[in-house]
Amino acid sequence: MAKKYVHSLSKRRLNPYVGSKAESINFLLRQGINVPNSWIIPWTAYEDNLLDSHTIQTSIRNELDAIIDPNRRYAVRSSASVEDSQEFSCAGLFNSYLQVQGIDNVTNCIIDVWSSLESPEFEAYWKHNMSSELNPKMAVIIQEMVQPLLSGVVFTKNPISGFSETIIEAGPGTGESQAESHQNPERWVSKWGNWSQKPENGLLSELLAREIVSLSSYISKLYGRPADLEWAWDGEELYFLQVRPITRLNIPVYSNRISREMLPGIIKPLVWSVNTSLINPVWADILTRLTGERSWNPDSFTGHYYYRAYFNMSIFGKAFERLGMPAEALELLYGLEQDGPEKPKMQPGIGIIHRLPGLISFSMSLVGINNRLDRLVKVKKPAYDKLAISMEYELDSKECLQLALQISDETREVAYYNIMVPMLAMMHHRLFSRILGKHGCDVRLMELRGAREAAALYNPQHTLQALHKTYFTSLT
Repeated sequence: MAKKYVHSLSKRRLNPYVGSKAESINFLLRQGINVPNSWIIPWTAYEDNLLDSHTIQTSIRNELDAIIDPNRRYAVRSSASVEDSQEFSCAGLFNSYLQVQGIDNVTNCIIDVWSSLESPEFEAYWKHNMSSELNPKMAVIIQEMVQPLLSGVVFTKNPISGFSETIIEAGPGTGESQAESHQNPERWVSKWGNWSQKPENGLLSELLAREIVSLSSYISKLYGRPADLEWAWDGEELYFLQVRPITRLNIPVYSNRISREMLPGIIKPLVWSVNTSLINPVWADILTRLTGERSWNPDSFTGHYYYRAYFNMSIFGKAFERLGMPAEALELLYGLEQDGPEKPKMQPGIGIIHRLPGLISFSMSLVGINNRLDRLVKVKKPAYDKLAISMEYELDSKECLQLALQISDETREVAYYNIMVPMLAMMHHRLFSRILGKHGCDVRLMELRGAREAAALYNPQHTLQALHKTYFTSLT
């Protein structure tokens, strides 16, 4: 019996030698997503072609004769073993053909896709990014062309910042026609059910844009990871052409939206080094107690850019996800994110169950924290007064270093409260806001008596200005 080379991608049991791009199309079809008819030629055909090209190409052409409609157009694309994986993208390295018509042209495009595995561009990428032990193989996808009025891509997570928002890029016709005319796609950004960005007179209707957001979110949940999808709309139906994981989402995302509340103003390198050596280990300890994991690296918690302090939000997002809560939980806790009908809840999921002992222990540590802080202040004040007296004497470099270490040791416990007390205050504020919200009151529109005076009294900018006046004015 002759070997079969052309297989439908709608089959539940897929040939194992097809590549992740073909597997992803098969996934979409099995989930009932609207995808054009698609077929795959596994990479065993490419390997056999190297041994007997005439026989294999004739066999493939004969199989295509029962599939290819001479009046239809097709896309012929690569599905290499190293393509569209979480580790490698290989975007633009392999040949891809659109609007291909006729069996002869489809067959020739298949051969050209095979040959792109041997291109100088891919060989250079392979040597630079992949192990020499890896042996790339090439399968080929054939897909009926949608003749789109509009097409584009959609990301279910921001691929640059990693933030939880859906980004649609859209343009007229096919992506190829947009590239040829050097058109920039229009952009729609959905944040929790609201548009944080959309064009004034867009090509997409808002109804179609919302359908793309809704379906891509559904696909991403089934896919089990943030997704990058290609879509096309022919004026009547919305199609998804392929799906791939968004690569490189493990890039750290730094933000100063929270850190500027704790470390406001310009942070000089010396001040930065002192603060981070005290604060970062406290954060590592907190996350260890909450998640039970001990792999947190204190040095990766913060960043220092243009004399401003930044927190690595990716780390905190991962910590909250391990607790069964949304990655945006820290920013939700601080009330910094915008509202929206699909705004995630702070309610933990089932993943929190095995973390309960650590959470209970952490919660108990908050009980009576104000009293413990009062006692700490009484102990630390005379200790700091004594250190302040020591600073008035002329000290050599060794004595200065020793004194700095003593100050650091005295301040380690203070650093813990410097984090925990504001965090507890934010929790109380959120609870207060929720209680008022049930009675139709928005706390953001209220001004509590004495709040402005208290804010002015405890605003760290006053202390910073006093320090600047004392030390920098005397140097000029």
